[in-house]
Amino acid sequence: MTVDAVRTSPTVSFEPLTSSIGAAVQGIDPREVEGATATEIRTALADHGVLVFRAPDMTLEEQIAFASQFGSPVGHPVREHLLGTGEPVALVENHPDKPAQDDQHFHTDYSFHTHIPQLAVLRPEVLPSRGGDTIWSTTIGACRLLSERYRAFLDGLVATHDAGEGFWFEVDRTLGSDKTAELRRAFPAQQHPVVGRHPVNGESVLFVNPGYTTTIPDLSAAESRATLAMLFEILNDPSLHYRHRWRDGDLVMWDELTTVHRAPSDFGDEHRRLTRVAVGHTAPDALAA
Repeated sequence: MTVDAVRTSPTVSFEPLTSSIGAAVQGIDPREVEGATATEIRTALADHGVLVFRAPDMTLEEQIAFASQFGSPVGHPVREHLLGTGEPVALVENHPDKPAQDDQHFHTDYSFHTHIPQLAVLRPEVLPSRGGDTIWSTTIGACRLLSERYRAFLDGLVATHDAGEGFWFEVDRTLGSDKTAELRRAFPAQQHPVVGRHPVNGESVLFVNPGYTTTIPDLSAAESRATLAMLFEILNDPSLHYRHRWRDGDLVMWDELTTVHRAPSDFGDEHRRLTRVAVGHTAPDALAA
């Protein structure tokens, strides 16, 4: 996937940040986005995967209002199960008492569930003095690296997505073992198409991720391991990546279908806190290619 031109309108421009993923949005304050401009931004997000805004001094309420231009805010499904209601704000936070795990992989938020958000908006509140970047990889670009024959082999296959031990470790150290056991029963593994089609631009997306995807059940165990390892290797190709070095006043939004993301554990025990607001519900099963 190559994006090699600046798209502009009378109010907003999108300047590509790499040849495959990401664009800087210029000409508008995200606090002023509404109507036709929101539609234009949503279209650009599907194409670029990640959009970077400057929004100095943005408040949490303004972040929620901006995200709400693109859909209804949705909370983490586990939290919704616990509380019986959605909380649109999720804290992405680590500090000396809650160090970052050292094995985080690329993932799609909540792909272990029946539904995923359509997009998410992230804003920094506390940044470490070093490290703490976020990396995205384009799933559209990953599909385009597949040969026509191999892509035909993948069409129609489903993969199993499971929250995994890393996720349950976080739940256990926050809520305790009894609650973790209850939630494991409430959130069994799900199956989603390996390749889907994006509802906005019709592009094919690779819907697997090393964070939550465990098997392709229609293949033998050896075939499943080899196929997923190859697909994960493609997602790890640096030519498909955008790495964001956070600054105060940044606001980044990403499309949950056209990207996967991860945060390297490269900031030691320093404090890092970002607020994430996710919006929209997408059932990956309905997007099979």
